[in-house]
Amino acid sequence: MLGYLLAHGWRRQSPPPLGSVIADPIPSEVLFIHDLAVSPAKRGLKVGQQIIAHAFDLAAEDRLYSAELVAVEVAAEYWRQLGFAEGAASGELLEKLATYGTLARWMTRDISPTR
Repeated sequence: MLGYLLAHGWRRQSPPPLGSVIADPIPSEVLFIHDLAVSPAKRGLKVGQQIIAHAFDLAAEDRLYSAELVAVEVAAEYWRQLGFAEGAASGELLEKLATYGTLARWMTRDISPTR
């Protein structure tokens, strides 16, 4: 396996509670990226970038034109390289971010299909 992506449609500026199970369909406004992993043997080959591009194409088919994620630990720099920027977080969003760890960053970007 080269890598994997866990992403799904979700409500804008409302990351799922960490560890939650999504049981019912949720009205989707954005593509929420939960996790991306690439095999250590394939890092540096833009595999993650290709996986994200494919996800953006699929999201556009569902009329989702923005993506959101919580960057954990030191991942924010990687996501910046893929065009994400830190978004403003306050209130309930800030409280949810705290459950992801002290280095968690709320990040967003507009997306468009690549094909």
